[in-house]
Amino acid sequence: MGVLGALPGARVARADQLAELTDTMLKGKPARTRLIAAIALARSGDVRAVRAFIGALQDEDKTVRGVAASALGNLGDVRAIAPLERLVADPEQFVRDKASEALSKLRALSARPREAVPKEITRIAAPKKTYVTVKSTFNRTAAGGKPLAGKLKELLEKELVDSEAVSLDMTKREGVGSSFTIDGAITDISKKTSPLFVEVTCSVKLVVGTYPDGRVVTMVTGGATVQTPIKAWRPTMEKGVQLDALAGAVKGANQSLVGFLSKQRP
Repeated sequence: MGVLGALPGARVARADQLAELTDTMLKGKPARTRLIAAIALARSGDVRAVRAFIGALQDEDKTVRGVAASALGNLGDVRAIAPLERLVADPEQFVRDKASEALSKLRALSARPREAVPKEITRIAAPKKTYVTVKSTFNRTAAGGKPLAGKLKELLEKELVDSEAVSLDMTKREGVGSSFTIDGAITDISKKTSPLFVEVTCSVKLVVGTYPDGRVVTMVTGGATVQTPIKAWRPTMEKGVQLDALAGAVKGANQSLVGFLSKQRP
């Protein structure tokens, strides 16, 4: 049945679960931790994981690469064809087999004939967007200072730009009912050392208010932990690992944020 088995009971993961699983699959240590996350994510059948699985094709562990390849074949997103084509040259036979199987599935999908488009079609208006502006960001911790607060705003805006339901261009908004402000804060950056790992944890909080009066309507949070083997840890790595943890925390919070904003579209 293969590494993934028959993938029974596939279901879409909750936003916080998806963020945690993708972060662990891509950054977890040791390899078994990444493998467990990859299998769980593959079983979820969540198409939002396509980009993460494409990244996992580069994992140093052959089993993680193979699971990622199988998952991409099952998810049916033809964007994975090119990365999988590169994987057929993998030094491991197991990985090459999984990549070939996935490619066969995806090529079959892309080869299906398209239905004829009628000469006269009804034009459907594009769904309206929720308009937001990231008003301010703060670092409430003693680590990283103002530069890390600026990075929070940069990461948050990048995540929002990638959402089809949200626009940061407030000049195109229609009325105030679908417009919001976001204030963000880094609430925790901490480092913990164990006999095996150095763990850097980051937590963020995003407060959503109506525009322009700023009446608070909801708050979402996100968190992430990045593990580094203690033998590989160097003090000079700390700032970079803090940024990685911040990026993971923002990604987790953004899943909940976009879920809320999507429901506010007029």
